[in-house]
Amino acid sequence: MNNVFHLNEGNYRGQLQTLSVIPPRKKTGPGEGIRLLFRMNIPSIKREIPMAGRSFVLNLRSKSDLRQFLDDWLGADFFESNAGSAFDLETLIGREADLTLAHYHQVGYEKPMTYIQSASPPGTLKLNEEPAIWKD
Repeated sequence: MNNVFHLNEGNYRGQLQTLSVIPPRKKTGPGEGIRLLFRMNIPSIKREIPMAGRSFVLNLRSKSDLRQFLDDWLGADFFESNAGSAFDLETLIGREADLTLAHYHQVGYEKPMTYIQSASPPGTLKLNEEPAIWKD
C-alpha cells in the first residue's frame, strides 16, 4: 500500500512512525530541523496508509515550537520529571497521540496540504473517526 498525505481536517489518532533530521537550508538560517511523521488511524481509508507530519527547528528550549508541541502531547510535567537527564526523541517512536489536522492552501497546488496543527495525549480529543485496533 502507498502512503497518502491528503487527509481531511479534524481530530484523529496517530502513532509516531519516524523522526527525520532536516539539514539547515542556509548557513544563516535557524539551524537543523526535525520532521515528525505519524501514521494516522483513519479506518475509512482502506487502500492507502494515511500519514501526516510536521517539521520543526530542532530546539527543545522552553517556548520553542517543538517544545510546545511536545508539552501539549506528553504533558508539561514530562520535561520537568526528566530534567537534567539526556532525552532521545527516538524513544517517542510508536507512541500514540490525538492529532488535530488542518489544511494549508499553497499557491500553485490544486489540493491543500495537510499538516498537524497540534497534538494531545490519546483519549483527550473528540475524534472524527473511532480508531481501529492496529494490525501491525
